[in-house]
Amino acid sequence: MEKPRLIIMGEEKGCVCTECCLACTYKPGWFAPGEAERVAEFLKISMKELFDQYLMVDWWSDYPHDIFNLSPAIIGHSGGTAPGRPTGCCIFFKEDRCSIHEVKPMECRLGFGCSKDVFTESNSVHKKVADTWRNKKAQKQIVSLLGREPEAENYSLLDLLDDL
Repeated sequence: MEKPRLIIMGEEKGCVCTECCLACTYKPGWFAPGEAERVAEFLKISMKELFDQYLMVDWWSDYPHDIFNLSPAIIGHSGGTAPGRPTGCCIFFKEDRCSIHEVKPMECRLGFGCSKDVFTESNSVHKKVADTWRNKKAQKQIVSLLGREPEAENYSLLDLLDDL
């Protein structure tokens, strides 16, 4: 089944399926290293301005070291690490559409919300994107933007009950 598309004057304007839109309101997709720079260029601002206003550092819990990555901020949380329970509406989700669709994060491009394998443990899109950050150069960028070593915030399983 083909994904629904919004086309205005012959130009595709992004995914409009319910699953994708719900994903945008639940948790922003993650960028691969080097992708946030495309967003800064698209918005005509510096990478530092982009980080301070529109991005956050999120993480993939992986023993013995967490893997940190860049993500669009959750509305109300920008320029730092994600809150302990990193859920909320993507800062780029405006008027029920992605305002950076042309340069959206890798996780969104791979079909977060639409893909049948997003949450399967053996073939997780989330993990695939996290793995792109599993190198010293990418982690150094996180430290540089944040101005300190990142830390994963703790949250309990009870925090997740708020989503039910």
